[in-house]
Amino acid sequence: MELQETWRLFGFDGVASSVRRAYGAYGYRSAMQVSAKELEQLHAQKTLVLATEIAKQCAFLGDKEQAFKWLEKAYEERDGFIVFLARDAVWDSLRSDARFEDLLRRVGLPQ
Repeated sequence: MELQETWRLFGFDGVASSVRRAYGAYGYRSAMQVSAKELEQLHAQKTLVLATEIAKQCAFLGDKEQAFKWLEKAYEERDGFIVFLARDAVWDSLRSDARFEDLLRRVGLPQ
């Protein structure tokens, strides 16, 4: 609950990446999975949760299928942060997948 209130007050992006790094550093995989589900619920409610952030959480957890599902949603929603696909290291685990190359092409980013 406190985390959701922090997101509401201070914006989601910075808080989410900080939480993801902290959870990852301390091995809280189950907490990250719960967080990912909460993000999905917030996104469904049209709250300030971007599909790219949910995709990052899924990629960080190693769930490629869900990461690609949310990247496709980000593409459909014209999520502005999708332009960082080519550079952000969080996507490294997805780069060898043909779907990633296809998405880069559709977004208009170098492959």
